[in-house]
Amino acid sequence: MAAQPTAQQVIDWLGLEPHRTCGLVAQSFVSEAIPGGALYFLASPERGIQLHRIPQDQVYHHYLGDPLEVLLVSPEGEGSWHRVGSDLAAGERPQLTIAGGSFHAGRVAAAGGFGFALLGTTVWGRVEPGQVERMAFPALAEAFPAAQELIRRFSSPADPG
Repeated sequence: MAAQPTAQQVIDWLGLEPHRTCGLVAQSFVSEAIPGGALYFLASPERGIQLHRIPQDQVYHHYLGDPLEVLLVSPEGEGSWHRVGSDLAAGERPQLTIAGGSFHAGRVAAAGGFGFALLGTTVWGRVEPGQVERMAFPALAEAFPAAQELIRRFSSPADPG
């Protein structure tokens, strides 16, 4: 059995580069026939997935490393918390569907053995830079009062979820 790769090895092998919202990223596929594509992204405790939304639907796919905890707030203001990972018995799932227009943020789950999470995302429709809407957690909580407590818990580094 091969040794587990380090975060730096994964970054080097996949050619990952810093991204403004998604940790370290590399485009892996772009479709011209049906606009959309796929990319790899690596999140670490230092570089999580910043709170943002895009208009397109997307699916996260977990490949390697620690689980990714994801906060979702739908356009209707419904909040939910998910773990994208490989421990199915613990309730983690290897994929997470994110409906277009949902705010989402992600962080590497605490107490993992890798110190990073390698995932991919598939998006239907081109995402133009001007379509990415970022927001601070306090503003999100104010905009969506029904999800306020969940947003507060997720944005607190001391709360493991």
